[in-house]
Amino acid sequence: MIYAVAGLLGSIVLAGLVHILTILAVPHLADDTIWDDLQQELADTTALVLPRPTPNSSALGTVDPAMVMAACRFDLGAGPLLVSAPTNAPQWMLTVHAPGGGVIYGVTSETELLGGLEIEIRTEAQERGLIISDAPDQRVRIRSDWSEGFVLFRMLAAHPDERAGLERLAQRVRCRNLPDRL
Repeated sequence: MIYAVAGLLGSIVLAGLVHILTILAVPHLADDTIWDDLQQELADTTALVLPRPTPNSSALGTVDPAMVMAACRFDLGAGPLLVSAPTNAPQWMLTVHAPGGGVIYGVTSETELLGGLEIEIRTEAQERGLIISDAPDQRVRIRSDWSEGFVLFRMLAAHPDERAGLERLAQRVRCRNLPDRL
């Protein structure tokens, strides 16, 4: 009887370990990630309005077809990145991602902004060289532990007839490298 209980407990522990190791290994074994897809589609710092998502075609996985998205990828080795985006859509979200897809920073339409949105992304070394003037500005400055990544700007079209206008707004998203010192 004791051998049966020990065998059962051993089997349960072994099954648990196999499941945990499998879950931890899946991200490293995935063949095609969002980073791979965006690297192929996007040139450095050029914002691109992504095509309307369909169940089988979105690089981002399952996405609401009412979403209008623009994306750019960045390499901070070429200098800090300045992202500018319009904020006059009713519902929008801008997120900065590490190459693996993890979110570094995010901001939504719930934020009170005057005019447009400007986000400056820097590495720690680039941040040390930053000289900020006394002139007030609305620029958000964030530090990234990754030198590469991508930015997603998303807007929700509440009605199908809003999509064309939001696509025009998405074309105004800009990503450009700055000189190391301002």
